[in-house]
Amino acid sequence: MYKPLEDVPDLFLKFAKLYEHDGSIEPIIEWVHRYGSLEKGHRQGYGKPQEIENFSWNVSMAAGILALYEAVLNGDRKKARSLILEEFCQVSLHWHRLFRSPPEGIDLRSLADVPRDVAVALISETVEQDHNGDYLEYALWSIVSVVDARVRYSCQPNLYLGRGHHRNDPSKVKASWSFRSLQAAMYLQMYWLIAAAGDVTRCRYCGGIISLASPQAGARKTRQDKKFCNDACRQRQHYHTKTKPRRQSKSGN
Repeated sequence: MYKPLEDVPDLFLKFAKLYEHDGSIEPIIEWVHRYGSLEKGHRQGYGKPQEIENFSWNVSMAAGILALYEAVLNGDRKKARSLILEEFCQVSLHWHRLFRSPPEGIDLRSLADVPRDVAVALISETVEQDHNGDYLEYALWSIVSVVDARVRYSCQPNLYLGRGHHRNDPSKVKASWSFRSLQAAMYLQMYWLIAAAGDVTRCRYCGGIISLASPQAGARKTRQDKKFCNDACRQRQHYHTKTKPRRQSKSGN
């Protein structure tokens, strides 16, 4: 047992990074053994098997959110358009299905059955009509809408009194969050990151997002001088930048 919001404040970022393993099952198994099933935490989730296909789809969702948010932070319209219409086209179509009714004659119930050209045309038309062709605006709107909807449905703020004496003392009232599942806790972390309004920095090795905002009320703040996602990135950066001895020629010179 552990407290994901406190013990692993970058769990959403770690989860999204599984996308980089290109469908390999070993990193997924390692992640689940270390952090738990996505449904863990819900009363119906204990002992429930995690389907790999469903897990991989959720990884793609998280990776799409993170990649698009990075494009928004960078102000990179070209990258946002490429992510929306190419790499994460099916994810974008899923978001379209959540918030808009499909045109007559188009069935979005099975995303895998929607031809790529139809999906691209549908999303492009939405960007043109609702966002004046601005893919950064569409990206940010989609991210905010999806993350907000997840948190509204799966998380809840709470107020409670501390244990012990002085239970009539208003200074003892504490604020916290409850969540239905591990996946809900991860989306709450992304919710806080977005709410930080750009108060982020980048890992010097991988370029990943590092939030500098306090993750929640009363939690310890992220060090403002943090330069790496984790120790692994720190060690890799040190390896690539350390001075290496020059190789001697065969003559010894």
